[in-house]
Amino acid sequence: MRLNLPVTEQEFAFPKGDTLVSTTDLKGRLTYCNPAFIHVSGYTREELLGQPHNMIRHPDMPEEAFRDMWETIASGRPWTALVKNRRKDGSFYWVQANVTPLMEGGQPVGYMSVRTEPSREAVAQSAQLYRTMQQEKEAGQLVHVLRNGRLMKNTLSWRIAEFLRPGLSERLAMIAGSVALLGFGMGMWAGNHGQGWLSAVALGSLLVLGALIAVASLQIRRMTMGPIKVLMDTANRMAAGDLTEVIHSDRHDLIGQFTRSLNQLNVNLRSIVRDARMQVDEMLVATREIAAGNQDLSSRTESQASSLQQTAASMEEITGTVKHSSDTAGQAADLATQTTAITQRSSEVVSNVTHTMRAIEDSSTRIGEIIQVIDSIAFQTNILALNAAVEAARAGEIGRA
Repeated sequence: MRLNLPVTEQEFAFPKGDTLVSTTDLKGRLTYCNPAFIHVSGYTREELLGQPHNMIRHPDMPEEAFRDMWETIASGRPWTALVKNRRKDGSFYWVQANVTPLMEGGQPVGYMSVRTEPSREAVAQSAQLYRTMQQEKEAGQLVHVLRNGRLMKNTLSWRIAEFLRPGLSERLAMIAGSVALLGFGMGMWAGNHGQGWLSAVALGSLLVLGALIAVASLQIRRMTMGPIKVLMDTANRMAAGDLTEVIHSDRHDLIGQFTRSLNQLNVNLRSIVRDARMQVDEMLVATREIAAGNQDLSSRTESQASSLQQTAASMEEITGTVKHSSDTAGQAADLATQTTAITQRSSEVVSNVTHTMRAIEDSSTRIGEIIQVIDSIAFQTNILALNAAVEAARAGEIGRA
């Protein structure tokens, strides 16, 4: 048996209300897992599909349980029992496992397992039972065994008790035999007490009654056991996914009512499956349209990618040009900066020249004023000289006189 390790003592709480569903092929390889099963297992869908189903088997599970499971479902019957599974991280979880064969055309094509949350009481009982079975295996004496998911003991007393436990048909036969024995006993009693005629009548009556009861028991068995077996086979086929069987019954008793109810359930399930298949077909058409749209989008995307590549090449050229322009612009910026500096210096020189010109203008004004003073002085000097000349002339004239 496959040994999956490591394991921990951490239990994973089964999600309330969830149902874990998986299917396998005839060799036990996983072909489908629903999202709830994937979540609880701890694996991804890719890690599960195509792998043996026993990858989630816990080492605490006895081999006897899986031997009984495969033996049961291989015979076409469903199997139900509590199972302890291992998660990817080594923790564990308990499930109420219901395994049925998937039938097509009367032949099994795979197996389906539907798991629900078990009660804590059932978990405690199963955990103790499986520990006991593991200990019995280690001791080399397996006492507790499973048959069709039902616990049995591999002891002589248990087998005798099971053999003596009568079913319905055996109980009817026992009733007929008891009546016959009662008639034989009463006949013997009447004969021993001198009542020969009574013995004959009683014996004959009871023998007839016993025969009638025997016939009635056979008739009851034919009317009950046969239809019940048909109903059981139909229910098993329905559980295996085969909804093609239709049961015809004209009976008006409980078995007839049960047959009609089972037929109605079959019809309802077929309707649900048919509607689901129609919706799946519609989804398939829509999916194909989406796939075609995606393909068209992909081709357009490729075209756009080609255009983008061309645009990228053009952008590279533009980038080179822009870089060159950027370098030129940088040089121009440097020149502009230098020009700005020169302009600033020129402005300062002009400002200084302006100040100098203003100073010169002020000096010129003062020189003008000085010249005017000098002109005035010169004018006055000329007048004085003229006056002196006049006076000298007068003096000369006076002197000559």
